[in-house]
Amino acid sequence: MLKITDNLRPKSLIPPYPNYHKGDYFEEYFFKRFMEEYPKGEINGIRYIPIYWTNCYTNKVFKGVNYDIQNVLNYLDINEKYFTISQHDDCVNEQLPDETFIFSMGGNKTGKKIIPIPLICSPIESNLKKNIKNKKFKISFVGSLTHQIRNDIYDKYKDDDEFLFSVKDWSIDIGEENLKNFKEITLNSYFTLSPRGYGKTSFRLYESMQLNSVPIYVYDEPWLPWKEIEWSKLCVLIDKNNIPNIKNIINNSDYDKMLKYKNEIYDEYFTYEGVYKNILKTIKNDII
Repeated sequence: MLKITDNLRPKSLIPPYPNYHKGDYFEEYFFKRFMEEYPKGEINGIRYIPIYWTNCYTNKVFKGVNYDIQNVLNYLDINEKYFTISQHDDCVNEQLPDETFIFSMGGNKTGKKIIPIPLICSPIESNLKKNIKNKKFKISFVGSLTHQIRNDIYDKYKDDDEFLFSVKDWSIDIGEENLKNFKEITLNSYFTLSPRGYGKTSFRLYESMQLNSVPIYVYDEPWLPWKEIEWSKLCVLIDKNNIPNIKNIINNSDYDKMLKYKNEIYDEYFTYEGVYKNILKTIKNDII
């Protein structure tokens, strides 16, 4: 497996995204960590497909590099079980063996063998993770209007004094000034709008937690990992049909309790190592 997929683990050829990200993306981290612990490339009889899907897809789109992924996948024994890890919203487009489980961050591809995992990258600088007690903003949003849900929220609340919007069309490299603005606003917000974007979730959901702001996850189809987490205690969950009721829902949400719950579980479920261990736990307990 390692030999035939060797060319499908390329380095990313574009600037990091989000732009504070440093080092390995999670697909890369998982590969190195898993192969160190399981050098045969399998666990409980389920074989790992070690492809850097996101780097392959983005290198193709932005740099024109084409990887013949399907040709490699055609060599896999269709009678065996497999799993793979994908961050990219649209992965996997290729045809995989029927018994392949996809641990997916993005969520645009759905099915009974596609398992949600958190959309995370390297952590935001630790010196910025302070908790400001008397914050300036009740509810904020910093980002792009990349989905109709985001447009609906903006149109409804852009003139409401309880909401702060900083809306721009962000490119891959959003720039240091925009990043600084996002961090400062989020740190100073009790709640941060974290609606789905192009994919079913958003980096913002987990960035907000790091910056001690309770995320408001607005969705059409929820993409929430780890069934043991009590998500209603961790963030404000709002179906798109409830967008007109965001203010009432927030007024009945306890910021301090939600922040406390986040602090209790964050490292276990939303760090690279936490996600790695929970993927292995899911394979061992749920998909044998």
